[in-house]
Amino acid sequence: MASAIGRRLLILALAGIFLSTPLNTVNSFPNGVGEIGNDGCLCHGASNSDTKISISGLPEKFESSTNYSLQLTLSNEEIARNNQSAQGGFRIMVNIGVLYFNNSEGIIIDDGWTHQESSNQQRILEFLLAITR
Repeated sequence: MASAIGRRLLILALAGIFLSTPLNTVNSFPNGVGEIGNDGCLCHGASNSDTKISISGLPEKFESSTNYSLQLTLSNEEIARNNQSAQGGFRIMVNIGVLYFNNSEGIIIDDGWTHQESSNQQRILEFLLAITR
């Protein structure tokens, strides 16, 4: 009887692990990542807190009904560039305003902007922020 209960618990544990594993992580590479990437990097290994994100082109104050041309720069001296592998993709969520990317650099998946194959190595991204409030 104890082995039957142990076997059932093992089956339940394995089923729970299987059901909680995200199935779409394979599909995100190299053409962007959907909502599964909202909490951080998952395609290229563990997240790295040494990555620096800077944005230029921000005004001192935002005006409604105005477009702003911004530049997002990603850098990490600890990660060597590798032209043979996809590194440096992005996922950007916006809760105020609207982002516009060049169609070859970004695409909307699951309500967030993400990289495409042509931009998964880019470290500098140009985009337009339209403030609509």
